[in-house]
Amino acid sequence: MTTTVERPVIGVDDEQARLVVFALLDAAGGEPAVEVSQAVLAQSTGLDRRTLRRVLDRLEAAGWVGVERPATPNSPAVYGIAGLAQTCRDVGLTPPAPALPAVVERGPRVLSRQEATHPLDHVVEGARYLVNPEYLQAGENVRRDLRAGKGFLETVRAHGVVKDIDVYVTLTGLVVLDGHRRLDAALALHLESVPVRVVRVDDEAERIASQLMVNDEAEHCNSAERADAIQQLVLLGVPAQDLRRRGIRGEEVAAARAVASAPQAVRQAAVERPQIDLVGLGHLAELATDAVEDSPVVAKALADAIERPEQVEHIVARARAEAEEERLLADKRAELEAQGLRVLAWTEERSLLGRGKLLEEMVDEHGEVFTAQTHASCTGHVVVVHPKLDWNSSTRKVVGVSTTFWCDDWRAHGHRNRWARNTSGATSGPMEEEQRKARAEKIRRNKAMDAANGVRRQWIQDRLLTSGTRLPAVAWRSRLPLYLFPVLRWTHMSVSSTALEKGRERLACDLPSLRAVLPTAPAAEVALLTFALAAMEGSIEKDTWTDTRGVSAMMTRLHLRFLEQLGYTLSDVEASYCQDVEDATDASDLHQVPGTKPTTKTTRTDQAEEGQS
Repeated sequence: MTTTVERPVIGVDDEQARLVVFALLDAAGGEPAVEVSQAVLAQSTGLDRRTLRRVLDRLEAAGWVGVERPATPNSPAVYGIAGLAQTCRDVGLTPPAPALPAVVERGPRVLSRQEATHPLDHVVEGARYLVNPEYLQAGENVRRDLRAGKGFLETVRAHGVVKDIDVYVTLTGLVVLDGHRRLDAALALHLESVPVRVVRVDDEAERIASQLMVNDEAEHCNSAERADAIQQLVLLGVPAQDLRRRGIRGEEVAAARAVASAPQAVRQAAVERPQIDLVGLGHLAELATDAVEDSPVVAKALADAIERPEQVEHIVARARAEAEEERLLADKRAELEAQGLRVLAWTEERSLLGRGKLLEEMVDEHGEVFTAQTHASCTGHVVVVHPKLDWNSSTRKVVGVSTTFWCDDWRAHGHRNRWARNTSGATSGPMEEEQRKARAEKIRRNKAMDAANGVRRQWIQDRLLTSGTRLPAVAWRSRLPLYLFPVLRWTHMSVSSTALEKGRERLACDLPSLRAVLPTAPAAEVALLTFALAAMEGSIEKDTWTDTRGVSAMMTRLHLRFLEQLGYTLSDVEASYCQDVEDATDASDLHQVPGTKPTTKTTRTDQAEEGQS
């Protein structure tokens, strides 16, 4: 079955249709087709555009008018009106009286090449024109990447350039202010004309500021492009108040300054993730500028920022400490390498284990312990740089750099193990006599340390932990906090429950009972000291004297020196051990643990004076 579509009937009393029909006939001037914009028809008929479109639709549906070419953004529609005059006569439509005024305006004027390239006397500010895109000058743009993708090109191919390209007048032609992407697409598609609007630009600063505020098709400048534009405005001398008036915040100005000198990788992050705002990009730029060249810390921070742009502030905050540590280590490494030394990072120290050995663990052919100076001529000489940590900080905080010296293959270079046993095979040749001496020395020191441990623990029980014992006032008030704080903190971080139990047994104290002490200041002080002493004594063994480096050694030395200050007399092996720790540790390292600064031994006269006070 064929469906019949009824055409609407245009009556003789249809005033609106009459107005539109005779406007079309007048504009055609006797031709079978007419090219005219709806704006011109609306002006001629006095109808608003919505009403005009409804009337045109009715005329087309009735078969009076045909649309031979739809309107585009760059050109008006073409209407086929052949036979329209006869149709009007057939239905009795007659021209109105007075006759319709002649249509003068036919849309934007098309500029010639001469007018476009020498526009001063041919264009008017605020007017619209059509011009060949090849006649326009692209000029400078704050956006480096126009980002005219395939989708945008297809849109322009189908619909033309929809939005006017803003241009300003110069002596040499029309220069694009806003619309570089549209111009680029029009040139790529070889469009015959594009719509332009003439605007006013007073100077370079005005140009940059305008481009910052108006962006193409909602495609905003990325943060790096915005930084460049702001920096240009600053260099042009634009006052701060004018920048604020244009919506540029003070923190953006500072960020733009940082981005201007940042590595290309920072700018690339803004290109890959436009969501990174300028302030966040400025923080990344500062991080990259302060860090070492090709820093993996910066590379990771940039990657994290691209993945999570909303977390830029937190990412940079976490990376700053790592970058500072990296820079300190790099500076120290460069300093040592300038001295001709072979340097390894602390993360590479593991490669030395097995074949390598620390200098203080080796002796030369004369039995002398190596130093950095005496071992420097060995081809296996290598130095490892370590971060120096602040142990009083609740977070990892690097305050400097320390070094350790190694021989990368001590056997191959003929060195001897300082602590070798006869059966160890730890020397490079037959050195049985030296081995026997080292073995005997180790046994002697172990025995001496074991005996000293017993004497010291008994002194602690009798002198410090016995009921009724009163500590010297001066020592108690001034020295105890410098002992308790690092010991208790170290206990929390490093001392096992097994060591605590061992310390309790060695000092014959009942740690659980400390919870039931009387709530008095003296009782609480003794209880706190008891806990700290037990933690330390549980960590000291007969061979502790062999460990003279690291935090554990510094804590053991702190413990012994503190007891010495309270009146305990160090044995020879204890005093020698403290001296070894002080010799093996940088003074700055000792200061990282409160109370570990080398002290002068307290005399019996001093002790008596403290007791009297």
